[in-house]
Amino acid sequence: MFAMEHDQVIPDIVTLSKSLGSGVVPVSVAVTSEEVWKKAFGSRDKFDLTISTFAGNPAACAAALKTTEIMQRDGIPDRARALGDYARERLQGLKTKHDLIKEIRGRGLLLGIELETAGMFSRTMEQNLSIMVISELLHKHNILTSYFDFSPTVIRFEPPLIVTTEQIDEAIDALDKVLSMGKKAIALSFGKTAIGSMLHR
Repeated sequence: MFAMEHDQVIPDIVTLSKSLGSGVVPVSVAVTSEEVWKKAFGSRDKFDLTISTFAGNPAACAAALKTTEIMQRDGIPDRARALGDYARERLQGLKTKHDLIKEIRGRGLLLGIELETAGMFSRTMEQNLSIMVISELLHKHNILTSYFDFSPTVIRFEPPLIVTTEQIDEAIDALDKVLSMGKKAIALSFGKTAIGSMLHR
């Protein structure tokens, strides 16, 4: 279920949030061993050092428990691994076709597509190439994605865990079409889209 398991890492503490609530309610938890918990909160004078207004919220706890149950019942981690391998193989195929793709990385259904930005008109254009590609995917192909916050040259490929192979194909085929335009055409199309959006406000 977790990326750390692929590397046989056993951390002292794991924090979980977001998808744990299945988009129904906000929830976050910290998971640790009984040994670590007792060291931090096991004595009478330490157990209430950390308090929270919303700690133990019944709705959040119910959503988290049900989410975990469904993920295990339906084999979601195995499905994500299989679909992620499929998506990665298809994206690697795009990499051999397009010089614009520098690297494909990640695991399961959380993949990154790093773009080759060298050769753009300016440094600013290089930093915004992923935004231009993302704009084309959205406005021309109805594919919604984003870039990684700390690495703006990397486009996120992170479909929901219920995605189908057909939907993965649709997204990758759309990316293929956008990259086939080339850097200059992508930049020009982005400019036209941006100007059109401003004129229609």
